[in-house]
Amino acid sequence: MNFEIITENLPDEIYPGLIIEYRVNPFKFLKTKWVTEIKQVIPKKLFVDEQIYGPYKFWHHLHLFEEIDPQKVKMTDKVYYRLPFSMFGELIHSCIIKRRLEEIFDYRYKTIEKFLTQSEKNYNFPLLVFVFWLVKQKKDYIEIEFWTLQLSPAFDDYFHKVIDDYEKEHPKIKIKWVDVPYDAAIQKLLSAIIAGNPPDAINLSSDFLSKFENLNALVDLKSLYPQDTFKIFLPNALENCTINGKIVALPWYLNTYILIYNKKLLRDAGFTEKNIPKTFSELIEFIKNYKNQTGKFAFFWNIGKDSYLPIMLESEGVKMIDDSMKRALFNSEEAIRLIDDWVQLYRNGFLPREAILATGTKIIEPFQSGDVAMVFTGPVFIKRIKENSPMIYENTDVTSVITGKTGKHELAAMSLSVLASSKHKREAADFILSHKFWKPTQVQQAYDYFSICESCIRRFFL
Repeated sequence: MNFEIITENLPDEIYPGLIIEYRVNPFKFLKTKWVTEIKQVIPKKLFVDEQIYGPYKFWHHLHLFEEIDPQKVKMTDKVYYRLPFSMFGELIHSCIIKRRLEEIFDYRYKTIEKFLTQSEKNYNFPLLVFVFWLVKQKKDYIEIEFWTLQLSPAFDDYFHKVIDDYEKEHPKIKIKWVDVPYDAAIQKLLSAIIAGNPPDAINLSSDFLSKFENLNALVDLKSLYPQDTFKIFLPNALENCTINGKIVALPWYLNTYILIYNKKLLRDAGFTEKNIPKTFSELIEFIKNYKNQTGKFAFFWNIGKDSYLPIMLESEGVKMIDDSMKRALFNSEEAIRLIDDWVQLYRNGFLPREAILATGTKIIEPFQSGDVAMVFTGPVFIKRIKENSPMIYENTDVTSVITGKTGKHELAAMSLSVLASSKHKREAADFILSHKFWKPTQVQQAYDYFSICESCIRRFFL
C-alpha cells in the first residue's frame, strides 16, 4: 500500500496517545491519509494502535511479543477491522483488501527476518533485539503488576510509601504500579486479558465485578484464605464483592458523585450560584429555564445507554428490587412518572441527542467542550478537564451531590481483585490483603477526598 510516514520528529519510544500520520495507496489510483493513535503500551509485551481517520470504518491492531527462550521472541499481530460501504465494501475486501493486507504482513515478516539475520551476522546481536523490545533479564524476584483507576498524581506519595514499605518487608516481591484513566480501564483490561498479559491485581468498580466474574477472570479469594480472614471487612461491603458465593474482590473505598459547573456560562445566562439546583426536581426546572433563556443545553446526563436514571430513582426512594432480590420494583407508577420526566425533557429538546446514544465514558466531553453548563459525575474527571480544556477548567467549580426526596445518594464502591490469569495469585492476593492497605488511619488519611465535603474535593481536584 506504499506506506509513507508523514509525522515528523517521532519519539524513540511509543506511548499511549501518540498520533502517527501516514500516506497510503489502498488502490493504485487513490492516495489517502491514514491517522492512527497508540492506545495502549505494555513494555516488552504488547501495544495497540487504532485508526482515528483513514480508509477503514474500524481498525484495531494488537501487536504481541512473547519470549520463547533467551534467543527467540514470538511476534503476533491481531487485526480487527471493518470496511465502509456495506456490501460494496465486502466485495472490495474479498477482491483486493484481504490480499493487500496479506502482502503487507508478508513483506513485514521478510523485512524483520532480514533485519535480524543481518544483525546477528554483522553485529552478533541476539535475535530478540527489535525496535524498542529488549530481552527480559532473569529475575530473582516476583513482580506483581497492580493497576489503579485514575489515582495518580493525587496519591502518588501514598502509593509509593505503601509499595516501598511492602517491598522492604517482602524482599522477593516487586510491585509494579500502573495507574490507568478511569474511562479507559475496562477497554485496557479486556485488551490485556485477550492478549494474555493482564495485571496480577486491579482496582475495579464494584459495578464491573459481575462482568469479569462471568468471564471467569477473577480469583475466588476464599480458595486462598480461610473465611475468618475476611472478618476485618464490613459485612455489607463484603457482600458487594461476593458473586455466586465467591469473594472475587475486597472492598476498598467509596467514591462520591458531584455536580461540576461552568461559572462563566451560568453568569452569561443570567444565573448565579444561588440558582444551582440541589434536588432532581430543581434540576429539571433549571434545565428548562437555561435552554429557554440561552437556546443551549444546561446539562448532560446519560438516560439511555449506560443510564444514570437508576441512581435518581433510588435517591427518590424507589427501590429497584425487593428484599429477596427476586422481583423488580422499578415499574411502579411513581418510577414510571419519574423516568417520564426525563424522557419528556429529551423529547422536548432540553437534552442533547447524546444523552440517549453516548456511553457513560463520554459523560465529560460535552462539558469540557463548553457545550453544556453542568455535568453530574465523579471528581476523577476534573483532572481530564484540566488537561484537555484549561480554559474551561479556569471557570470550573463543584458543588455537593444532587439528591431526591430521601436526601441520600449512591456512592460508587471501589474494590481490589486478583486476576485468574495471574501466575502469582497468592502473592498478588497477599499484597492487596496486606495491612499496608487496611490500616484505618492510613486509609482515612489517603481517601478523605471521597467524602461529600466540597472543600475536600477542591483540595485534591481543583
